[in-house]
Amino acid sequence: MLLSDYILQVQELVHDLAGNDFTTSELTNYINAARNRTALDLHCVRAYFGGPNYAPYGGFTSLSAVPTFTLIANQEAYPINGGAGGLALTAGGSGYTSQPTVTFTASPTGVTASASPTVSSGVVTSVTVTNGASGYVSVPAVTFSSPVSGVTATGTAVVVNGVVTAITITQGGQGYTTAPTITIASSSTGALATATCTIQNGVITALTQTNWGTGYTAAPTVTFTGGGGSGAAATAGIVNNVIDIKSISYLWPGATNRQMLRWLPFTTYNAWCRAWVGQIGSPSAWTTHDGQQALYFFPVPDQGYFIEIDAIITPVNLVNTTDVENYILPPFSDCVQYFAASLARSKLQDYDKADYWRKYYNTRAREINATRIDARFPNIYRQSARRLLRW
Repeated sequence: MLLSDYILQVQELVHDLAGNDFTTSELTNYINAARNRTALDLHCVRAYFGGPNYAPYGGFTSLSAVPTFTLIANQEAYPINGGAGGLALTAGGSGYTSQPTVTFTASPTGVTASASPTVSSGVVTSVTVTNGASGYVSVPAVTFSSPVSGVTATGTAVVVNGVVTAITITQGGQGYTTAPTITIASSSTGALATATCTIQNGVITALTQTNWGTGYTAAPTVTFTGGGGSGAAATAGIVNNVIDIKSISYLWPGATNRQMLRWLPFTTYNAWCRAWVGQIGSPSAWTTHDGQQALYFFPVPDQGYFIEIDAIITPVNLVNTTDVENYILPPFSDCVQYFAASLARSKLQDYDKADYWRKYYNTRAREINATRIDARFPNIYRQSARRLLRW
């Protein structure tokens, strides 16, 4: 199923094969909204963060690049969405005599600062900040548009308490006949992810996550600086688009034994587990706080543990007509066209037909749910099954 197939389905339902009433862009928006609604209603898109099928979800081209998600020693809470909690060392480099600094790019765009330049005799002589914005956790890049002929001006930003307060001109440029456009990189909406590394014989052999960060909507870029060596590389992974979490397991150090953690409602977790202040060890239980969008683990991890999160997610948007639907598969994809048709008819204020297609969507969703009967049953003679029943 391609985006173009979805578009054709919706055009047929709304009788607009000629494209007179709806543009491709409009239909794409309706289809993506319908895909999200289908995922929310039917819980039909599932990801295994940290597991073997994370590779296609994250867009990684080989299993060696699939990030391993790690709990952090002495940290109880983690973001459900937007945390860059996964790392994979893809190249150890060589020649490192000390630990290099591991840097993650900031979480994506927040508020963008703006500034206005003053030009005299073809040279930028001053810059006035017109909007300092907020949320900057590092000094943003500042770029000036180039003159038709001459030298491009350069400058650096001054950040105080997360606000751009001034632009210092480092090169006034030459040849400006009009004021150049100044572009200031956007502020971050979250905290930076952080990590450290282990070196052996000049080669980076392992990475240790020290902060997942927050606010990431795409995997950040990981870079290595300093340490006297070169050639190290790593990829990061994020937990994102999560609707619900079905289960979490973790691996003992050495990855020889996988343990499934027990889920508890937050109120129960708060009463039973958080009463033991300061208790650390191997995690045995987890919960979520929907208001804070946070995951909690008990006991608080005493070291880093590899974790695998089985989650229900919303799909990534389809953008180009040739994009392949890899998230909502048949029979669930049947529902997308009907909800999209309902949105399209609503745009034309044809509410009777919009309601008709919404009912068609609901009917098809109920039909699909009626066939989703789990025929598998655990062996009741095993102790594991009895333990599950006691839970």
